[in-house]
Amino acid sequence: MRFGVLGPLLVDDGATERQITARRQRALLATLLLRANRSVTWDELAHSVWDGCPPAGARTTLQGYVLRLRRLLGEAGARLLTQGSGYRLVVAPDEFDVQLFTRLRTEAEQAAADREWSHCQELLLRALGLWRGTPLQDVPGLADQAELVRQLGEARLQALELRLEAELELGRHTHVLIELGTLAQEHPLRERFTGQLMLALYRSERQAEALEVYQRTRRTLVRELAVAPGRALQQLHQRILLRDPELDAPSIKEAAADSAPAATPPAAFAPAQLPPLTDDFTGRAEAAGQLLIHLGAPAPDGAAPRSAAVVGPAGIGKTALALHVAHQLRPGFPDGQLYAAMAGAGPDPVPAHDVQGRFLRALGTPPDAVPAQPDERTALYRSVLAPRRVLVMLDDVRDAAQVRDLLPGSGSSAVLLTARQDLPALANTRSFGLETLSLDESRSLFERIVGAGRVEPEPEAVTAVLGSCCGLPLAIRIAGARLATRPRWSIQQLADRLADTRRTLTELTAGELSVRAGLALGYAGLGPEHTAQGPGLPRCFRLLGLGGLPQFGPSAAAALFGTSVERAEEVLEALVDHRLLELPHGGQYRFHDLTRLYAEEMAAAEESPAARAAAFGRLLAWFLAGAEAAAELLRPAGRPALFGPERLSLGAGPAAGTEAGTAAGTEAGTEAAVAVGPDAPRFRGQEQALDWFETELPTLVALSARAQRPGTEEFCWRLAEAMRQYFIVRRHWSDWISAYETGLAAAESAGEPLGAARMRDGLGTAYLDLRRFDDAARVTRAAIEAYRAMGRKDLQALALSNLTGVLAAQGSHREGMDAAREALRIQLEAQDHSAAAVTLGNLGMLQVADGQPAEAVDSYLDGLELSRKAGHRYAEAAILSNLGEAALALGAYPDAIAYCEEALVLCTAIGTDHGRAVTLACLGQALDRSGRNRQARAALAEALEIFERLGAPDAEAVRTALAALAPAR
Repeated sequence: MRFGVLGPLLVDDGATERQITARRQRALLATLLLRANRSVTWDELAHSVWDGCPPAGARTTLQGYVLRLRRLLGEAGARLLTQGSGYRLVVAPDEFDVQLFTRLRTEAEQAAADREWSHCQELLLRALGLWRGTPLQDVPGLADQAELVRQLGEARLQALELRLEAELELGRHTHVLIELGTLAQEHPLRERFTGQLMLALYRSERQAEALEVYQRTRRTLVRELAVAPGRALQQLHQRILLRDPELDAPSIKEAAADSAPAATPPAAFAPAQLPPLTDDFTGRAEAAGQLLIHLGAPAPDGAAPRSAAVVGPAGIGKTALALHVAHQLRPGFPDGQLYAAMAGAGPDPVPAHDVQGRFLRALGTPPDAVPAQPDERTALYRSVLAPRRVLVMLDDVRDAAQVRDLLPGSGSSAVLLTARQDLPALANTRSFGLETLSLDESRSLFERIVGAGRVEPEPEAVTAVLGSCCGLPLAIRIAGARLATRPRWSIQQLADRLADTRRTLTELTAGELSVRAGLALGYAGLGPEHTAQGPGLPRCFRLLGLGGLPQFGPSAAAALFGTSVERAEEVLEALVDHRLLELPHGGQYRFHDLTRLYAEEMAAAEESPAARAAAFGRLLAWFLAGAEAAAELLRPAGRPALFGPERLSLGAGPAAGTEAGTAAGTEAGTEAAVAVGPDAPRFRGQEQALDWFETELPTLVALSARAQRPGTEEFCWRLAEAMRQYFIVRRHWSDWISAYETGLAAAESAGEPLGAARMRDGLGTAYLDLRRFDDAARVTRAAIEAYRAMGRKDLQALALSNLTGVLAAQGSHREGMDAAREALRIQLEAQDHSAAAVTLGNLGMLQVADGQPAEAVDSYLDGLELSRKAGHRYAEAAILSNLGEAALALGAYPDAIAYCEEALVLCTAIGTDHGRAVTLACLGQALDRSGRNRQARAALAEALEIFERLGAPDAEAVRTALAALAPAR
């Protein structure tokens, strides 16, 4: 088991990472981890989780958080023990990254005191490797968090300083220059980094640059702090001026007990085959530093030669980084540097046998002495390398088998490879994966190619160009090259051309440089179109481009491929290995944006229209089956599905071997069936259904937009209808409106009046939340008229109930109460207790607004009884919150607080942050009027945080209320 806070919160059970999505639960787990194996009281937990201001009822809320956290932790949940008046999380030694980092750092300090510099360096590399980013970066609002992050950050910097001291003591000054330059720039007031950089420069015969670093630091200290450099830095400056011989680098033999034997004298002719460097290399400082450390360290007697692989997709900058590092390493390999382009991504990779012959001749072996037999040639190659210090760079490796015979057998040589996929079968090789460049790094590279004078006048256009390049160095280099050769183009012209996704890949071509060509090489190496298990990797890659999906899991891919989930997962993992897919957190796969465009191109070029329609239809059917299965669990009790169990009509029809869906309902609709595969999503409860919607939300919205065309438009309104209760609970308004507007356009295009009415009805609820009252009234009234024309009194009553909220906001209280009573009459006659409970809640809201809080309490209590009878927990929570508001209006502050605290427990249980925020806002006012100012401030602050995170207009009113509170007492 691994736990981590040195970066995003990490819980890894060895099989998978456990996702803790709720903010307060992350804060709870982080608090328990930071006090691992110690009992943490209720008060301490509440103080930490609510940033020093726990709300009323925090203990009850914490109990709910702990129960859910135990479930999320799986088997590890048993480690979360109830102890006395709090909890204790049991963590074994070295399972928690902070504890492991501290232990390794302590051991390294002792090794430094004993001058065991090699051991010190190894310990600190392990310790620093535990860091994955800023500590607790996804756990905002933790009490004392800023101080804790500062302390951990200081510990990391101290470990870095000690590790760099070890590197210098080991004579590896050339290998740390890049890293020290970056650190000195990032921490200009940290004099130890400056001193280490000065020493490394001096030992690299760059005395003038070392002295300039000192002068620059001195100017910064005087300007920022009005102080001179410290005594240690001043003395180092003087010693560099005087060329003090004690500053010279120690020999490797003196520096470490496990030093390597002295290098053999350089050969009379040492090959120098490395291709030239580019002068615009940008970023990658951390990866370059780690590579220099790993490959530059001397191999002890009997140790395996050092080997490293730079791994990543096409165009990510593998070769540029490897060449940058290789040139830095040249002084440490006096017997030569060998280079071979292995063409591993293409259809004809270069055999190791051929490369061995070239390398042997370059190392001085007469051509007629190079053996023809592979085994003999490998033996001679390794014999020639054994006494030498040679750097071997192998660019674009396909797999371990291709280059295994090119690795030295022993000695002090090193190998640097680049490859599109990891090489786990290659012994003694450490992998360095590359990610896309950050926006700042992308801008820096672009500016170096195009020129600052051209970039500065068009910052927005530059951002647009870089957005189209998606952080891919090759794409940025091509975009910059196109501008550099077209001086009359504005950057905005290029941005506009790249923005058209139909031509983006064509635009990203400049001479021999082409993003499409790089992707085509990887695509060509995917193997056969068909296998005994089903479609091969090339076809699956194409099919994944059909849906334009932002992300996808194995089950969705199985529906798209028409295979089993197990086979789909094998395919996806193989595409990840080929660096044509990425695997982010949460088990969802995704394309790099430019790779997705290439997959779409291949699907359009190589799949027939019928095949594309059939695959897309299977995908839509699978997602709709999942959405409607989740909706069945979220829908209020007793309310039937609107569009089931009829089959979904799709252009190519359902896939063979599928079965009808299970959603129940009586409503007439279309006549074709939902194609539900054997692996269609199934859920054990409401929480799992909500989590599925949350995970798949970007995909569902994207699919809805793509399905708005003849033959598949039915998917649009049925999906939106299935997501109705999810949107009500989670309040993702932008996606809510997007899905329903798409559904409305599709239903109107298809002449589907019931679907169109439901879309207007749902839009009305979203518009009301966003205070677009005129829009809400317009679409809701149109839905009511449509329902009346269809004779759908049940839906008419629901829409009338929804209209009451609009009328209340517009001040039409009497008209709203009439609408509510008409809806209530219909619902009670039909014994629809679930809907009647909601309507009673709306009626009470209007009565409060009309100055009748006592009457409102009666309506709310009737609604509360019906909601509990119907099992409608969301209505129950809303009515309890509303009762709090009514009690507040009546001046019954203890009752208001009690109702709100009961509502908060329920809101937490059903996962509605919006409902929680509304309730907290009411609770804050009741607490303030009860004289409990500090607790009121905490409740309002949490409400504000939720509203701001959701983008809710309610945030402004809460912000005003919070500002109006008296100072804390």
